[in-house]
Amino acid sequence: MNTLTEQIKELVEEAEFQMLAHADICSWVAAVARAIARDAESGGGRDVPALTDLVKYFDDSGRATLDDAFEQFKKIASLVPAPQISQSENVARESGVAGHES
Repeated sequence: MNTLTEQIKELVEEAEFQMLAHADICSWVAAVARAIARDAESGGGRDVPALTDLVKYFDDSGRATLDDAFEQFKKIASLVPAPQISQSENVARESGVAGHES
């Protein structure tokens, strides 16, 4: 049986993997963009259509990996609710700020 800690660890590892995959895709898209610019400048734009199709493929793939990563973070958030500030902490903060104004 998975404990909450194990579940969170698995989700974090998956989110990290998805973010790293997305970073790789961004690097590839940047390299293809440079290749398009070079081809347009020195190759007469002969390869631009094929390279543009490749960028479209990376864009579709990259969006999925980023969406998957955010989905993992949403799962983590649903497992561990955000800490709530108690009323006494709010009062202490407000009175501390007021004290500095005088």
